[in-house]
This record gives sequence, C-alpha cells and structure tokens, in this order.
Amino acid sequence: MTYKTSGVCSTEIELDIEEESEVIRSVRFKNGCAGNAIGLTKALKKWRSSK
Repeated sequence: MTYKTSGVCSTEIELDIEEESEVIRSVRFKNGCAGNAIGLTKALKKWRSSK
C-alpha cells in the first residue's frame, strides 16, 4: 500500500501489510527526516494496520 502525504517532510509512505493478519511487515518513507523515519519504521513493524 502506498500513501501520499501532504504537509509533512515525507512525500510518500509505503507499507507492506500481511493480508490475513493485517500486520505491518515493513514501512518505507520517501524523503523526510532520516531519524524520524528510522524510529517510526521500527515502531510500526508488527502492528496491526487496523490500529
């Protein structure tokens, strides 16, 4: 899934979500602040996408 952002540093967020369990397998940010992207990527892994 790709989400186009607006009003923030990152221009796009790409999510790889397991269909059956809805668990986020990976997150990738296009552009934006590297420190925030690294932290959010680690925090979001294994979350359910419905949260």
